[in-house]
Amino acid sequence: AGHAALAEWHRSQDMSAAINKAWAKWSGEGLTEDAEWNLLEKLLVNYFLWSVENDKFRIIKSEFEFKLKFADEEIPIILTGFIDGIVEEDKRLWLLENKFHKRASAKNLDLDPQVSIYMLGAIVNEIPVQGVIYNIVRVSDTKIAQTEPAIRSRLYRNPEGLERVSAEILAQAKAMIRYELEGGIPYRNPTDDCSWDCPFYTACLSMQDDNIEPTKILEKISERG
Repeated sequence: AGHAALAEWHRSQDMSAAINKAWAKWSGEGLTEDAEWNLLEKLLVNYFLWSVENDKFRIIKSEFEFKLKFADEEIPIILTGFIDGIVEEDKRLWLLENKFHKRASAKNLDLDPQVSIYMLGAIVNEIPVQGVIYNIVRVSDTKIAQTEPAIRSRLYRNPEGLERVSAEILAQAKAMIRYELEGGIPYRNPTDDCSWDCPFYTACLSMQDDNIEPTKILEKISERG
């Protein structure tokens, strides 16, 4: 819902239209007007007002789809991605990536793989971008969220380094294909982000308690995906 709102806002600068886009997405998922919606609406309004004062870019294209095709393989490999926006600022093009984080931070993005993949997608489509603007919206009702609703971080990638990224994507894809064909055994890989960034978190907790694979939970996740 937040992404839908920002896409409309950066296109039209119409606050009501952006909120309506968010609500259409929210209610379309069967969600109701609750505390979470009220928080989202409030933080979006704060962002819009802040955006008017701080934004110097204009949107060129929203929800840009790219496909990275790896040829000459026994199994065709295509990586599809959607870039939130392509924007122009001071006669230069940037990719715009919107994020909504409860713990907003622009740290540790130098090796962020999403930035590299999106830059690769832009270059393949002959879009001469300078880099990626990470637009991280604070999902909270704190003082700093009022005064600074979002963190902006500009990230660059050397096109020469992206060749290695492309090779690594292909290597990972081949490993996944081998895993599927040879019947690989899955295993958990816990990180600090599990509690807020992984749809399998509840399933992992369940298995940790009784060592029984929670089939119903996993099937529900698969259906939603």
